[in-house]
Amino acid sequence: MKEPQINTKKIIYETAILDKQQLSDADYKDFPVDTNTEDGQQVDIFYTVRFNIDPTKSAWVAQNIGSEIALVEKVVKTESRIWARNVPRRFTAETLYTGDGSIQVQNQIYDALKDTFEENGLVLDSVGIREIKFTEQYIGAIEAKQIEAVKVETEKNKAEQAIFQKEARITQAEGQAQEQRLQRETLDAQVLQKIKLDNQKAFIDKWNGVMPRIVGAEGTLFDVSSLLE
Repeated sequence: MKEPQINTKKIIYETAILDKQQLSDADYKDFPVDTNTEDGQQVDIFYTVRFNIDPTKSAWVAQNIGSEIALVEKVVKTESRIWARNVPRRFTAETLYTGDGSIQVQNQIYDALKDTFEENGLVLDSVGIREIKFTEQYIGAIEAKQIEAVKVETEKNKAEQAIFQKEARITQAEGQAQEQRLQRETLDAQVLQKIKLDNQKAFIDKWNGVMPRIVGAEGTLFDVSSLLE
């Protein structure tokens, strides 16, 4: 009996909706896997597996598994769909939707498949999660939540801005008060100096040039001019 021909080139198995399957260049096409997240949200997993048959094990593959189609059906499709259904259940919907959950799912599926593929004569090249699709209801709820979060953040920023503006006004008012106080002190000093100078000028204008006499002890009179000699 002639052994079936085994292709050892790269082979692509891909899940997609029917319309996109018709546009895909994948060698084997299938429908996406439906599953649930850890918190019960329904999702569809769109993924791609790229692999090839180990040339050193092609005879074993032919004898124990059969043709390439049989190999894809029995190993690639079966194993990848099992893990594509089970791995997302380890994650919450929010992690898969907003975080790096899809990368973690992708890596965990790859790790789960690698040894199984090798045991069946396959070399796993890559696993790629192209999309994790959520229900429209969940997407709407997430978007509403994100919008609300933006509103809260906006109001928080407004409140912080109001506090900043209030503090700025207080600081400005304190600065103005300090400036006005210094101006008053400067003005008062100038006024006092002017009054002093005016008094001196008035005294000089009224002075007749005669030094005043001062009454000393026991009624003695002496001339102030004598003190200046």
